[in-house]
Amino acid sequence: MFRDFYHIIKGFFFFLILSISANSASQNLTEVIGFANKLAENRNFSSAIQEYRRAYFFAPESDKFTIANKIADCYISINNLNAAKAFCASAIL
Repeated sequence: MFRDFYHIIKGFFFFLILSISANSASQNLTEVIGFANKLAENRNFSSAIQEYRRAYFFAPESDKFTIANKIADCYISINNLNAAKAFCASAIL
């Protein structure tokens, strides 16, 4: 009986740790995108691109389209149309 209780508690803590880790990673991604948005609003496009690219690397597939468009917008703002085109293409694929 003690063994069953031990396994239940062990499974609960394992699930709890996984939940906290997933939430933490999501929160960090949100923070990185928020920081990149502020940089872009302040017309610091080169730094915004770096932060957006970092977010893009860690983002789930469902968020990559939006982030790629933000990267392309920043590249357009600094007149790097070739890089903008590449990120627009990656957003479509």
